[in-house]
Amino acid sequence: MAQLVSDPELMPADRLPAKYAGELHSNEILLLAYYIMVVNVEYAYHSRVGGAYVPFEGGVLTDTFQMDEQNDELDLGMFVDNSERVLRQQETPITVVVGNPPYSAGQKNANDDNQNEHYPTLEKRIADTYVKKAESSTSSRQLYDSYIEAFRWASDRIGDEGVVCFVTNAGWLRSEQGAGVRRCFSEEFNSIYVFDLLGNQRTRGEESKRQGGKVFGSGSRAPIAITMLVKNPASAERGVIHYHCVGEYLTQEEKLTAVASFRDRDPKWEKLEQDRHGDWLDQRDEGWYEYAPIGTKGSDGLFSKYMLGLGTNRDVWVYSFDRNRLDARMESFICAYNCEVERARQFGWDFGRAEKDPKVIKWSSSLQSHCAALRKDTHDEANIVKVMYRPFCSQWCYVDRIVIHRPAVASIFFPLIRPNECAENVVIALTGGNNPSCLVSNCLPDLHFVGDSQCFPLYWYERDEGSTMSLVAADGERVVRDAWGNRYVRHDAITDEALRVFRDAYPAAFANRPKSQGGPGVTKEDVFWYVYGILHSVEYRSRFAANLQRELPRIPLAEGFETFCSAGRALGELHLGYESVEPWPGLEVTGVLPGQDPGPVQKLKWGKRRDPETGKLVRDSTTLVYNKTVTIRNIPESAQDYVVNGRSPLEWAIDRYQVKVDKATGIMNDPNDYSEDPRYVLDLVCRLVTVSMRTNEIVAQLPPIREVAKPASWPAAWGMGA
Repeated sequence: MAQLVSDPELMPADRLPAKYAGELHSNEILLLAYYIMVVNVEYAYHSRVGGAYVPFEGGVLTDTFQMDEQNDELDLGMFVDNSERVLRQQETPITVVVGNPPYSAGQKNANDDNQNEHYPTLEKRIADTYVKKAESSTSSRQLYDSYIEAFRWASDRIGDEGVVCFVTNAGWLRSEQGAGVRRCFSEEFNSIYVFDLLGNQRTRGEESKRQGGKVFGSGSRAPIAITMLVKNPASAERGVIHYHCVGEYLTQEEKLTAVASFRDRDPKWEKLEQDRHGDWLDQRDEGWYEYAPIGTKGSDGLFSKYMLGLGTNRDVWVYSFDRNRLDARMESFICAYNCEVERARQFGWDFGRAEKDPKVIKWSSSLQSHCAALRKDTHDEANIVKVMYRPFCSQWCYVDRIVIHRPAVASIFFPLIRPNECAENVVIALTGGNNPSCLVSNCLPDLHFVGDSQCFPLYWYERDEGSTMSLVAADGERVVRDAWGNRYVRHDAITDEALRVFRDAYPAAFANRPKSQGGPGVTKEDVFWYVYGILHSVEYRSRFAANLQRELPRIPLAEGFETFCSAGRALGELHLGYESVEPWPGLEVTGVLPGQDPGPVQKLKWGKRRDPETGKLVRDSTTLVYNKTVTIRNIPESAQDYVVNGRSPLEWAIDRYQVKVDKATGIMNDPNDYSEDPRYVLDLVCRLVTVSMRTNEIVAQLPPIREVAKPASWPAAWGMGA
């Protein structure tokens, strides 16, 4: 607002008094921000017009979204002047809405008891437009972010004619969930202008560098875009998308300088076409939809079941490198929780009265529900099991149905069968987004193991509650009995239909394999490892990069089934056995003798070297400093070429194997406590070099993807799809 008032090119001085007196409206919900807003507008106005002081009457202390909610009654008895301004604004036609809405998709911590405000009328409009048009199987939660609400409110507020111009999070521009927003913009507006400032620092590695500096400095990690939406009944344009990118690899200062430069010249706008998916940028390869879906909402994919990894909602509490500390901590946590259950039993459930000290308990919506239902928990050391927390980093985790926010993956893919031991399984964990990745795990995977991890298992388990007796009797070798007398039926996750397709497509595959190794012909386990091999193909990842960012993978029938399958098995053996492979030969470890205790690690860090061109110290990826006395040298630079979710295995080691103290709870997590072997972390780092180098070797030998003919057994549901 202040910029409009102060810029002579946008607003001639002779028009300012009328504009200032009755046509400018500005809202703020916080009192201090409201006063700052009013002062800024008044200063901008009087610096142009001069003369006697004239107060700005268009400022309103209000919740903008709440103003237009149905059945929202205005309190005219308090803040009378402000209420009159609200009424005046509501009755005034608005044709231009400019702003920088806040970004907030939801409450981050249930202990805060500070959920986002709900606006039923506005949320229904979002459901009827953005969510409906998204046509996505992914969560629509992000479409109720505050800045998306602002787009919906402003688009409706200007009616049939006007302009909306916002500086916002640019997540809507490329995400799968944002397809509904993009479709609605194309349908509702004549012209759309998007000035893309990039800056997504939720990415890693080269992608992070490409995104460039944070537009708003350290306060924001989100990508940023300036979006102008124009409704003009007289325009010949209908949903025309004009796009300009500020440029890649730019610093914050360079981006802001570029924005300022367009004060005197128009950006070179590129016209974009919306495809059938609602995508404007990074559009997908349509050949993808001829491949087999790895998973679908039903059971029509290669896998009959898949689900998200273990969502704890209280990682600091339930994870630890130190098993004994974790046990004591969870005993205390459960005791505090049971006290809350007892309080609820006596006085009724009221979260307002509940204990919220983060050093005592960490709430989540599921834990509140359990407490409200008066479900007490019982501490049991047997519930502590190993979980793959991040790539090449396992920790101990306390897993039970009350403490864990989303425990389904534990009960279905990795049920507890003995104290501290889960049933046998292997899962391929996948993530899309900015860094599509996959990695296998033979123990419970965390929700963020490789990103937002969707897990596809070799097996899934069904507890025998009496209804599966016939299945148990017919398939006795698949019955698993736990230490407490319960029985589980183990099912293959690869479907019978998928196996039939692969056997028909590759009748000669493994024809000579001896019975001791599984016998001749394609097996479900072969299909599992074939999928893992395909997912590592550089050609596949490059061609379908945009698809993999937005959708679950689809798997081609490629020539060389045995080669991809064998490569997948070799990669799986390597990635599952990362703690036991031999250290990479040629590494030079200084400061400690073989077999000697290297001392504790506080935080691994890269070595430094001086850049011959700039003279500045830069990262030396051939050297890793373990602690003050121990250093690892001669690391091949190509060890950085293998990445999972934007980081190489060594970068994951640097990120995870460090002593951390959580600020809110004071809980310490020390990787030196994980193993009785004092060399565990040091040797692990040397082994991860082997993992990287051998992965690169296996991937480099994968053949090109040349498709074979689809067999007659190819399901119709696997063909072209949305």
